[in-house]
Amino acid sequence: MADIETGLRALVLQDPAIVAAFGNRYYIDRIPDNVTYPLMRAQTVNDAEQDTHENSFATRALIQLDVWDDDKAGCNTNAAIVRSWLHRYRGAYGTGNATIKVRNVPSVPDPESKMFRRILELDIIYFI
Repeated sequence: MADIETGLRALVLQDPAIVAAFGNRYYIDRIPDNVTYPLMRAQTVNDAEQDTHENSFATRALIQLDVWDDDKAGCNTNAAIVRSWLHRYRGAYGTGNATIKVRNVPSVPDPESKMFRRILELDIIYFI
């Protein structure tokens, strides 16, 4: 399980456009206090082993990737950058290989923090 989350972080931070937009501000589960925006947060929604058609085992995970920014246009632009890198990705992932499909999910501003958030659902099939 941890390999799926750390593998995703490593994959996301391989893209120069993402690094230019976010630096290394990619967090798993919890966003630290006093952070700089924009940033990303990944949370595992579900993961389960499954038998594939090729009679090999894989893990299928649903990861929620939140893109946060203090500017609506920046949030939309950065979410599009992340989506363009990950949608229909197929290749090396951690210590194995993966395929990824990205779905945009409706999201609203957070009234408490006054930040904007875009939610991307990543459906990942990970082969060890």
